[in-house]
Amino acid sequence: MAEGAFFVGLSDLLTGLLFVLLALPLMLRKVAMNRWYGVRIPKAFASPENWYAINAVGGRWMAVAGGVLALVGGAVLRFPPATIIGLLVASLAPVPLVLFTLVPVLRFARRLPS
Repeated sequence: MAEGAFFVGLSDLLTGLLFVLLALPLMLRKVAMNRWYGVRIPKAFASPENWYAINAVGGRWMAVAGGVLALVGGAVLRFPPATIIGLLVASLAPVPLVLFTLVPVLRFARRLPS
């Protein structure tokens, strides 16, 4: 169980930090409209203004989610779960965080002009 907890904790920690690093250029509106990087929903491609606004909001939420995920990873590394259920919860932590990020971004995008 200890190796599994180490792997899950390290994975969550590094993934969370990667999310934060990838979010910074989006928050700072440094990413031009493209098909590879950023919040790629139809409303974002409606105009450059929409692209930068949606990606700035998406970047902020992505940074928050990444920070939370990194904290979960650090907690798992410091306090390894004693049961397989605890390990499963830690390994599935990214799933609700994606929804946590997606829902407010879609709500924000809905208010923008087409």
